[in-house]
Amino acid sequence: MRRRRMEEIVRLILNLLTSVLSIYSLLIFIRIIISWFGSTAFGSIDSSKPASFLSRITDPYLDWWRRTLNLRFGVLDLSPIAAIAALSIVRSVVFRLSAAGMITIGNGHYSCFSLVCSGICFRLFCNCFYFADNCFCN
Repeated sequence: MRRRRMEEIVRLILNLLTSVLSIYSLLIFIRIIISWFGSTAFGSIDSSKPASFLSRITDPYLDWWRRTLNLRFGVLDLSPIAAIAALSIVRSVVFRLSAAGMITIGNGHYSCFSLVCSGICFRLFCNCFYFADNCFCN
């Protein structure tokens, strides 16, 4: 009885963490969209209260990715894609753990495989931009 109650609490915490990661990914996506429209005829969007709130919440995480990976190609910055992809992978792992209720070898293998495949695909994607930036922009 006590063990079952503990499993329910762990699942509740993992479900809550999954929801928080999803909301944070959405906030990062909104922040990216807002950054595309930095200023309008009516003033700066970035200086509005909602935009500054989003900046305070999301920029430390995004800045870490910008410093770590340096995925800027001309005016195009791909580090938010890496940041959202990393959150998506973590959210997927946490969700699988909450669904299974325990850590299994299969979950571990799936998580590692997913991480490796996502990393390889993202690296190939970045190489395409790097190639295009060096060949067509010079």
